[in-house]
Amino acid sequence: MRLLRAALLLASVSIGAMAQQPVDEKIVAPSFSKCWEISSTVLPEQGISADDSQSYFVSRDGKVVAIELTSGTVAWTAEIGGKPVSELVLAGGKVYTIATPISDSPTPKPILRAFSSKTGLSLWNIELPVSEKYFLTSDGQDLAVVSSEGSLWLMDSEAGRIKWNASAIGQISSQPRIESGRLLIAVSGKRVDEFSMETGAIVASAVVDGVPAFVGAGRSSAAVYSDERGNVHSIRMGGGKNWKFRAGGKVVYIRAVNDNVLLGSADNFVYFMSVEYGNLLWKRRLPGRVANGGLVGRDVAVFTVVGERSAYIVELEKGRLIDRLDLADEDAFLLTPIKANGKYLIAATANGLSAFSSDCKKEKSGKQLPLNR
Repeated sequence: MRLLRAALLLASVSIGAMAQQPVDEKIVAPSFSKCWEISSTVLPEQGISADDSQSYFVSRDGKVVAIELTSGTVAWTAEIGGKPVSELVLAGGKVYTIATPISDSPTPKPILRAFSSKTGLSLWNIELPVSEKYFLTSDGQDLAVVSSEGSLWLMDSEAGRIKWNASAIGQISSQPRIESGRLLIAVSGKRVDEFSMETGAIVASAVVDGVPAFVGAGRSSAAVYSDERGNVHSIRMGGGKNWKFRAGGKVVYIRAVNDNVLLGSADNFVYFMSVEYGNLLWKRRLPGRVANGGLVGRDVAVFTVVGERSAYIVELEKGRLIDRLDLADEDAFLLTPIKANGKYLIAATANGLSAFSSDCKKEKSGKQLPLNR
């Protein structure tokens, strides 16, 4: 078994270093067109979210804005109550964000706010310890709150109470992830910790070779992280290493997809690899440095490219380019587009918020795009 794994590792490293590059696939006639555009200043640090009926973002004037997907009209707005210090996250029919009030106090305490996704009404607020940055992450139901100093809380989203709180030893170095029922925390002390979703106890920990820049989870005890030098590592939580892969540039996107891992790199390539053995399943060259990526279906991903006004849609089985989104000449992507209701891709751009679809005129027909593959 060791010989087999060693052979697979050597094969993956040699394949990744091959000079031969795949020929770009050309999409002659993109099927996606713009359905609507909302002129607004979207704060990219807070991100965007969407459910089956609306999309949500934070505007420069300190409001959560909900946009109806079918019409592109404003459904509701709600004040966040100060300076935003976290992402905007949607979970369990609620919209969450953390803001520090504008106050005469030298140390005002941030407040976690929960809004109804349907009406925008405030449902509950919780005061948190002082921190310049908070991370919010969710699997769609549970909400984890993590301060940059390493304090953790798991929230009961329905009742607005704290299920448990815990602490990581060290500064948080990247966005925490809830994946495959596991909460993974990367800390600047060159460590990845896994916390129990039930109790908040540390169930596994791994010392790593560098400060983890991104972290994601496999189905088993495997975790994948990248360091600041473009190396990608697969490790065993609790001890042991699976493999190491070096991309040709900084890794800007990592996401576990079942037993595989999807990588986007500043070397212009997207990679799809096995979490367990590191063998390269495919790689796809894009027209420039990958800016970021995201899953928009069970086996479909979208990637934005630095300096490009197009976002590229890739199917994960063989890495084929199957579609793209195009912006006007004066526009630019602020964030990678996200999926909404199986019919739209929602994009935050320099001009505002836009919805793209393969058939805008039939948006109420229930027709599904290939994003649900």
